[in-house]
Amino acid sequence: MPYGVRHERYFSLQNKTHGVRLTNVINFKNVRNVRIFIVFGALLLYYFHMNLMFNIGRLASTIFYRSFFRFSVTGLENIPKKGSLLIFSNHASMFDPPAVGLSIWSRPTWYMARDTLFKNPFAGALLRSIHAIPLNRGTGFRGGYEKVKNVLNNGGAVIAFPEGTRSPDGKLQKGKAGVGMLMYESRAAVIPCYIKGSADALPKGKKMPKLFTKMSINFGPAINLYDIYAMPDEKQTYQLSVDRVMDRIAEIKRSVEEL
Repeated sequence: MPYGVRHERYFSLQNKTHGVRLTNVINFKNVRNVRIFIVFGALLLYYFHMNLMFNIGRLASTIFYRSFFRFSVTGLENIPKKGSLLIFSNHASMFDPPAVGLSIWSRPTWYMARDTLFKNPFAGALLRSIHAIPLNRGTGFRGGYEKVKNVLNNGGAVIAFPEGTRSPDGKLQKGKAGVGMLMYESRAAVIPCYIKGSADALPKGKKMPKLFTKMSINFGPAINLYDIYAMPDEKQTYQLSVDRVMDRIAEIKRSVEEL
């Protein structure tokens, strides 16, 4: 066979071979794998981004509280490191939610915040970075109920305030039955918490904080609610459970004030 013909056949075969290889590389199976890889990579980046933003937000809040207030925490040994968890605290100041959250470094925490606070883009981004869940007060506790349940169903920790709103004078108020419903339905571990000094640092109705005020976050042991969980699923049962939580918070308050 003449050289030119052999040479032409060789390159023809090479081109066909390369074409087969290219087809094998770009087939529907590999395209599907590439798409799965891209989606998985995007989700992974989003996960690390959200955790990074959460840790940055928590670190910034910690620096603020430690720098401008005489801040202390007790009872951290009562916080379980995993599993569904509800942390219930008294509420007297806008400082309360982040103050409780930044006190717990052993696990991420979520908390509910009034949805109007998210209207400012900067404030909304900051609140979301530290796991705030918007709560529509116009629809009652149900405004953020399903989102909170989703966090708990996935083994998360949620900070909530049974009183429903800030105390005008710093005194403990009666808890709302809606919080009791959350306890009853989720069966999450329940930890009581008492915040001392936040009403002095930034009471309800004030816009400027009183710096270098002493603040303390005090966690108590888990509350046993099994006897209440055995009761009928009704509003009276919910109220009994939240009343027990408020009693435990009052006990922590008395012990802290005695020191």
